[in-house]
Amino acid sequence: MDAIGTFFTNLVTSATRIAVPLAMFMLLLAGVIIMTSGGNSRQMELGKKAALASLGGFAIAMTVRLIVTGFQAALPS
Repeated sequence: MDAIGTFFTNLVTSATRIAVPLAMFMLLLAGVIIMTSGGNSRQMELGKKAALASLGGFAIAMTVRLIVTGFQAALPS
């Protein structure tokens, strides 16, 4: 059972190491889209959607990490 716990710990850690910089990059890209929209409402909406999707993906990644950590703490060693 310890091998399964180690596997999920490594999996979630690796996913978090990918998700955090990716979310930051996508949020930065969304900001650039909004700032360079020049008043174009379609570009503004695209930037808002990209920012919301980035934050949503980050929230999902952190929720998964919280759930897996909670399950590991609740299971006997």
